[in-house]
Formats: sequence, C-alpha cells, structure tokens
Amino acid sequence: MAIPPVVLQVYRRLIRNIKRPWVRKKLEGKKRLHIGCGENVLNGWANIDLKSKGIVIGWDLTDRLPVRSETIEFVYCEHFIEHITFKQAAVLLADIHRVLRSDGILRLSTPSLKKLVDEYLSGRTSKWCDVEFSPTTPCQMVNEGLRLYGHQFVYDANELKRILEEAGFRKVTPVAWRESTSPALRELECRPFHGEIIFEATK
Repeated sequence: MAIPPVVLQVYRRLIRNIKRPWVRKKLEGKKRLHIGCGENVLNGWANIDLKSKGIVIGWDLTDRLPVRSETIEFVYCEHFIEHITFKQAAVLLADIHRVLRSDGILRLSTPSLKKLVDEYLSGRTSKWCDVEFSPTTPCQMVNEGLRLYGHQFVYDANELKRILEEAGFRKVTPVAWRESTSPALRELECRPFHGEIIFEATK
C-alpha cells in the first residue's frame, strides 16, 4: 500500500526540523560551500549533498540552507542544478544569494542545452563517450540527455543568466573551465569539459 503524499510531506518536514540544528552547527563559521558535491569532496570547503557520507554534510538542497545570511564567501555547484526543477532552482539560487557576503561569488557549472542541440543537428553522438554516455542515434541522445540521470531542467546560457539575475545577482560572467580570477575558484571542476555553461555570479 502506497504511503499518502501528505504523510510523506509531514515525515519529510519532521526529519528536516530534526536535522536543521545539527547541520547549522556543522556549517557555523564555514566560508565556502560546495553544494551537490556527490563524490567530489573538496578540501577546505563544506561539502553538502542529500546524504551524509564521511565528511559530506547531508542536507536536502530544495530546503532553505541552514546558514546565516551574508556569511559565505564562495559557493560552488557543478552538475547539480539540472537535477532539480526550474522552480526549485529559482528558490535555491535566491537562497544562495541570501547567504553570500556582499562580495561573495557563486560558481555554477551545468550541461548546456545548446551543446546538446548542436551535437544533434550535426548528427554526432560520440561527444560524451568518455563519460559513458553513448547513445545510438542523435534522437536518443537528445531524449536521454534531457531525461536520464535524474535531469529535471537543462539550461541554455540565456536562461541560466536570467534566473541568476532574477535571484538578485548583479553580475553574471561566463568563465572558462577550471579558470577564474579568484584563486579559490580555480581547478574545481572534476568532470571533463563538454561545452558546459560555467558562470560566476557576483552578489
């Protein structure tokens, strides 16, 4: 028998309320947040993902960050935002804007819808073979790229820039893979480059 959605919502809220003080304490004094970290744990950063594992702090990133406003210097997010809905992403980005200091920077990397479409129009299917994404046909490539791996919403650069600006970021700058004018934000991407959109957004 399936559990009613309202029961699941109440249970989720209860767990969140129990965890929040513990996670807030773990994040107290941290200046750099690596959100949606998966297996890529960065030294010197507070690494946050849905489930805690080792030094990874478990938190559902569709909930408000248990961090005081204007206390964070840098936030880094690689290949995560496409795994939540557009509405959830808008809420998360606004919350990241809240926790960043006045000079804080968000570095955000996500797959590019334009790159996927360009590969489709060129009839190529081998661009992502090195990360074990090997669709048989261009049509399969587009459908799988948009729907597999838990993808909820895949952005192009204009849409991502727009949602960042609507979240309050005053300056949104495209940057090169593993490069930055801020030393702390260099050499962070753990995935090979496949035309991802990479922005640094300044509060």
